[in-house]
Amino acid sequence: MQTASGAVILAALLYFLIVPIFKRFLRYFPSLVIGVMLILVAINLAQISGKLIAGAPGSPDFGSPVNLLMAFITIASTLLFSRLLRGTSRQLTILLGLLVGAFSSALMGLMSIDQVSLTPLLAAPTPFPFGSPKFNLIAATPLLIFTLISMVEATGQTVALNEVLGKKPNKNSSLTFPRPYVEMVWPR
Repeated sequence: MQTASGAVILAALLYFLIVPIFKRFLRYFPSLVIGVMLILVAINLAQISGKLIAGAPGSPDFGSPVNLLMAFITIASTLLFSRLLRGTSRQLTILLGLLVGAFSSALMGLMSIDQVSLTPLLAAPTPFPFGSPKFNLIAATPLLIFTLISMVEATGQTVALNEVLGKKPNKNSSLTFPRPYVEMVWPR
């Protein structure tokens, strides 16, 4: 766990260092590469969602009508909120759909909140609960590669949404990092 904590810190450091210059690398990711990556992510997410809804194949509750009903209620309420709400409140559709799903499962007796009362209402996080992190670059390499891939995927989603919505990205927009930081790390 200490090595995993170190890998997460290294990935965060990679994000911090790469974000200011990542915009320059977008030309190396044509639409075909971004499209294939988005399709692969969507297929993987569909598989995960399917297992969450239907259960694991071979398990006793696989394809349970109650689980399918809960998924239907959650998805239908999310779609309903996305059609009814406008403006800024429309950004809450997924949260509202999840709340309707949770409330429905509580009404059906499928959700237990007994353990909630055993935990404090507010608590400060414990820094490094597994001990001080250990930094092993070889062990962190898969996470660092995933970090780069997730940056391309997130950027691809933004580019794809801009194209679908017919919006042009603002090429003059500045990054959120202060200019002195960028010049300190990458002098021109």
